Amino acid sequence: MKVSLSYAQFNIQGVTDNYLVAYDDEDGWFCNCPDRQYRKRECKHIKACKKSLGHVQVDEVVPETQTQLVV
Repeated sequence: MKVSLSYAQFNIQGVTDNYLVAYDDEDGWFCNCPDRQYRKRECKHIKACKKSLGHVQVDEVVPETQTQLVV
């Protein structure tokens, strides 16, 4: 069985600030923290959200250039 995630939003309570992490199947992962905004890399907030999805695996779908999450 395949399950596709088209949108998700997470609110992260950090030590110094709160952050918004979102995923959509067009733009991928987003976080409004300085690490993501300035360094353009996957931040610890995005990694934590991916981990919270548990056993869900992210697979790239080449023809539509979208990301699918497969259970």
